[in-house]
Amino acid sequence: MIGRAESFDCFGRLKYFNWARVDAIGIDSRDSAPTLDGSFELWLKGGRYLIICYSDGYGTLSKEIAISDGSDSFLDFHLEAIPV
Repeated sequence: MIGRAESFDCFGRLKYFNWARVDAIGIDSRDSAPTLDGSFELWLKGGRYLIICYSDGYGTLSKEIAISDGSDSFLDFHLEAIPV
């Protein structure tokens, strides 16, 4: 599975999000990866997963997906800043 995390900067410009965490929680497995230049990559076997993307100061997003063995999956997240 590959994807991107993005957010708006303080000037309202869309930017790719560095160092967010992306977790994949399956029935019998758990994996995680950081975003680098907004991109993340997880190697998951076929099954159903809850994918969670989060970072300090931003809201947490989650999506449930089903992956087939040997397939490519793509998932993007748009994180919203939590007002201070």
